[in-house]
Amino acid sequence: MRVTDYDRFSIVAFAPPDVRERVDALRRQLPPSGRPIMQAHVTLKGTFVEPYDLDVIVSAIERTCAAAEPFRLTTTGIRVFTREGGGVGLAIQEVEPFFTLHRRLAADLQPLCRTIYEAELTGDFHPHLTIVQQLPANAIDPARAAVEAADLHIDFAAEEASLVGRRNGQVWETLRAFPIGSR
Repeated sequence: MRVTDYDRFSIVAFAPPDVRERVDALRRQLPPSGRPIMQAHVTLKGTFVEPYDLDVIVSAIERTCAAAEPFRLTTTGIRVFTREGGGVGLAIQEVEPFFTLHRRLAADLQPLCRTIYEAELTGDFHPHLTIVQQLPANAIDPARAAVEAADLHIDFAAEEASLVGRRNGQVWETLRAFPIGSR
């Protein structure tokens, strides 16, 4: 894998196949996202660029995830986004094992890359599962209503963290997966 083939990276916990199918069915009812959107997931470490050394980053992620305490990802309601274009997602219950892993990944990778995930820089990070993003302002309320009407209740164990890369403005690809809590 060549780092220059990718313009951004992130670390996520993908939802299991049954959840991805339900989210995909809902997404088909909504206006399309304004940029490539990943399969249903929850971000563990926000978007970063300019990796110093991807092999070193992989080793750091592997160590951090192995030492993490397992946790569940459970939705608690609707989250509407207004920055970087509008979007609608599902808020995730904020549990300490999740935040411990998130903070540790952010700290361990901080000297190895540059984060561009604003919420991580401001300390205003709230876990969520994005349903649709990059919507025009007039599409947000109808999208929110459709997501509310779908009444999705999602709960799954975060068993694996995936390092993903976006192929220069195109699709996101899984570059490597790491078990969470394997030690």
